[in-house]
Amino acid sequence: MSLQGCETFSRREVIVEKMVYVHPKVPAEMLENCGTPLPISKEEYLALKPHKREDYLTRYSIDVLTELEVCGKKVKSISKIVTDFQKEADSRNAKDEKVK
Repeated sequence: MSLQGCETFSRREVIVEKMVYVHPKVPAEMLENCGTPLPISKEEYLALKPHKREDYLTRYSIDVLTELEVCGKKVKSISKIVTDFQKEADSRNAKDEKVK
C-alpha cells in the first residue's frame, strides 16, 4: 500500500515586524443609561383608593431606584473592562516599542 499526493505543500515565511495589542470596543448603546419602568396610566392611578395610591407610589419608587442602581453598576463595569483592556494594550505596546 502506498500513499501518493498530487502536490507538495510549500512553506511561506512570515516576518512579524510589529505587534499591536488591541482591546475590544464596546458599542456606544451599551454604555448608555438604562430606562426606568413605566408608571401606570393617570386613569388607573386615580381609580386607586388613597392608601393603594400611597402603596403604589412607594413600590414604584423602589422599582425605579433599583433599576437605576442595576443599570449604573452595569455601565460602570463595562467602562472598567474597557479601561483595563486599554491599559493592558498600552503597556504591551510600550514593551514592544522598547524591544526595537
